[in-house]
Amino acid sequence: MAQSFIEQSPSKKWIGYSQRIYSHQLDHVIQLPEVVSQNYGTFFNHLGVLFQLWRLWRLYRFLVNTWTTRSLAGIVLIDYGAIHLQLIKRLKKRNPDLQVVYISPPKTWASRAGRLKQLKRYVDVVVVVYAFEADYFKKQGIPCVHLKGIHSGTPMRHPSTISSIMPILCYPGSRRSEIVRHVPLAISAVKQLRAQGYPAKLWVSKVPQYSHYNSYYPKTDYVSYFQGELCPMYANMVAWVCSGTMAGQVATFGVPMLVMYDLSSFAHFVFRSLVRYKGFISLPNIQFSKEVYPELVGPVLSVSSVVRTHLFLWQTQQKKPTYYHRCSQDWVDVWNSGLSWHEGTKRIFGELSCQSSH
Repeated sequence: MAQSFIEQSPSKKWIGYSQRIYSHQLDHVIQLPEVVSQNYGTFFNHLGVLFQLWRLWRLYRFLVNTWTTRSLAGIVLIDYGAIHLQLIKRLKKRNPDLQVVYISPPKTWASRAGRLKQLKRYVDVVVVVYAFEADYFKKQGIPCVHLKGIHSGTPMRHPSTISSIMPILCYPGSRRSEIVRHVPLAISAVKQLRAQGYPAKLWVSKVPQYSHYNSYYPKTDYVSYFQGELCPMYANMVAWVCSGTMAGQVATFGVPMLVMYDLSSFAHFVFRSLVRYKGFISLPNIQFSKEVYPELVGPVLSVSSVVRTHLFLWQTQQKKPTYYHRCSQDWVDVWNSGLSWHEGTKRIFGELSCQSSH
């Protein structure tokens, strides 16, 4: 994305502060203070909330002090609505001509719809990678550019090899709190499947930053761990995914998928009370407006419900071996419906030029 922007406007000076941006492609990279770049743990863990609030405040003050002292023609924001919406509000007051491009804006279709007014007032173009979000923002009258999904360039992995066992692929999430909740649950479910006579074996995706914590990934004879795409793929494999976003990538594999997410009863109550969105959590189900892939969230998630849903998917796969291949193809077609990054940046500059004379 950074490369595409620079190619479209090489005469401009491009500055970034994120450590994830390719620094060699920018004219200047502002280093974040150590107190801001450090991670102080999970938001809801004990005193972690205090550290996180302090960290967010320091980050906000750093960004305001950094960007208000510079003469900016435009700014490109990525996600992080809690900070960025306040930042552009401050910058726009100082420079009303500032042009703002927001990539992956706040999910106002799900919660906090009041942010929609801020987007309309301060943002010139929003950029999304999901078709349903593009339709939503266009209906709200906000200029929107729809790009292809991040993994749309990756060919679908439709394995043809049949395993003699019951292979299960598990993505337990990327946060520590997700790993410590979902990995033991998945292992217990596989243990119960084996107790019922099924030759189940589990492959669990390891998160690089936590891969050295052996307590997070217990070793057993029927559980293996992998990183990246080192997992063997089988045509009779079933995936267990503990992330709504990761479900979008796994949906390209052409295998049955169970989407699950463990929440405490209190957290689930707060979530359902404060968030007005009551629909699905996985991207394929949201896009298709139906439960193509079963979801188990909060109180309904248990070892027995995982086992029961897994056996349903396993039997469906045996009876309809091409069903999930078709679902996968439909999902990939949706992801490919957007513009490429190069074409998308052209459209972004076109939208900006229509709204400004300079």
